Amino acid sequence: MRARSFLFLVSIASINAVAKASGHFATGATSFLPKSRLATNGAYSFPEKIRRRSESLGLEEKESLSSENALSSVCQLVRGGAGPFKGESVAKFATLITICNAALISLAPAKTLKMYGLDESPLAEYMTECLGNIITSHAITQWSLNFNNNSINTAMGAGTLYLTIFTLKSLLNDMPSKLGFPAFGQCIFLAINIFCGYTLLYNKPQADNVAKYYPLWGLVNALSFILAPDAMGRKWGVEGDEPNALVTYVMKQTGLVLASKAVYLLSLGNGVDPIKALGYGNIPALLGMIMTNFVTKEIDQFGMDQNEQWVWLLLKVFIVGSLVF
Repeated sequence: MRARSFLFLVSIASINAVAKASGHFATGATSFLPKSRLATNGAYSFPEKIRRRSESLGLEEKESLSSENALSSVCQLVRGGAGPFKGESVAKFATLITICNAALISLAPAKTLKMYGLDESPLAEYMTECLGNIITSHAITQWSLNFNNNSINTAMGAGTLYLTIFTLKSLLNDMPSKLGFPAFGQCIFLAINIFCGYTLLYNKPQADNVAKYYPLWGLVNALSFILAPDAMGRKWGVEGDEPNALVTYVMKQTGLVLASKAVYLLSLGNGVDPIKALGYGNIPALLGMIMTNFVTKEIDQFGMDQNEQWVWLLLKVFIVGSLVF
């Protein structure tokens, strides 16, 4: 009889331990028993005790679920995805859109220019291919996080190392001399991306600091292209004394793509949830589309397809609205 009582107490203690681990807190091994029964050493039959314990856990479960739902709503506001669509689903959708866009631009830059009604000069084609590879780097990081569930450092490292492929291709094919811009800048770009990409991918001791501060370089670079596209064009040797409207536009678009990537990586490196970080990363692109469509109206100047612009604009509004809020 003593052994049976001991086992019963152990079973109750185990239930309390499981309940505590899952968020249900009890005050003692027999806390679920009414005080009147405690005074008589708990003379309920064993099945009755189990039934009463189950009812008690059921009430606690309902209260816990209510608390968890409230907490979930707060967490969604913090990490993004508090709207009618699941943040994870929107993040995957945005990743697939980025991949398709990156593939088209990087693999068929001339066709991309033609689709958007832009001149197909060698320089414009080169800059468009460069944009495509930056977007591909962005897509690799997104895929690593949203589909492969890799760590933030690994995802950032994989995307960063990819950038070295286009830079090596450019240097090996002597594109700087062919198009008239200095190769020195590309060599620096290559060295920085190799070091940062390797450090992040293999999670070296400096990886966390690199994740925090490496994107700042990209952000400064992006702001230079956005705020002073003519000056950046001359610095890279692709702009003459008289500004070329197309070169200025392409430089500005390069800056907006760099800004989207930099904001995304900066958010990830500083602890923002990956879903919300992706929403933040789409804000520069959204603002850029608003600017070129309604403020500077470069879309009208180059005779670009307004319908395509509206599709992209609505997509960006949906992604930012779903992931940031």
